[in-house]
Amino acid sequence: MSSGALLLARLSDPERLIPTAEIFEHSEFVDCWNAVDGHVDLVALIKTPASALPPQLRNLPGIDEMYVFDLTDDGAKLVCELSLAHSFLFLDVEAEKLMLVQTKIKALKQVIFCSRILDRNELVAVISGDNFQSIDHTVNDQIRPTDGVLRVKQDRVINLKQI
Repeated sequence: MSSGALLLARLSDPERLIPTAEIFEHSEFVDCWNAVDGHVDLVALIKTPASALPPQLRNLPGIDEMYVFDLTDDGAKLVCELSLAHSFLFLDVEAEKLMLVQTKIKALKQVIFCSRILDRNELVAVISGDNFQSIDHTVNDQIRPTDGVLRVKQDRVINLKQI
C-alpha cells in the first residue's frame, strides 16, 4: 500500500528553481518539498499516489526530467520536518537483499526515514547530522559497504528559506 509518492525533479535551467519551488510551496497536492544538490534539483512529498499525479504538477514549466515513485512507509511525513543538515539517499539494492538492507539502514541512528520504492529494487532514505561531514561519514562507512547495496546517490538538502 502506498503512503503517497516522492517526486524528483531535474530542472532545465537553475533559474527555474525558485519559481518551481514556489509552485510546490502553494500546491494543495504537495505535503512538503526540499531543494537538493545532487542528481535532481527538487524533491517533493506528494499526497497522491504516483499514478494520480495531478496535471498541475505533471506539466510544470522548466522541468527537464521528473520521476514519481510510490512509497511504502507512512513515516514519509518526517521528511517535512527537516532541520540541521540532511541528505536524501537513493540506493540501488540487490533484489534478494532489499528487506535486509532496509532493516539495517532504518536501524542507523542518523536515518530518520527509509522506504522502499514500490515495484523497484530501490530505497530512499533521509539521513540527518550536525553537519554534512557526519552525514558523509555515516554514508561512506556504514551504508555504502552494506552487503547488497549496489549504488548510492546522495543529494544534500538546501534550505532555501534560510538563504
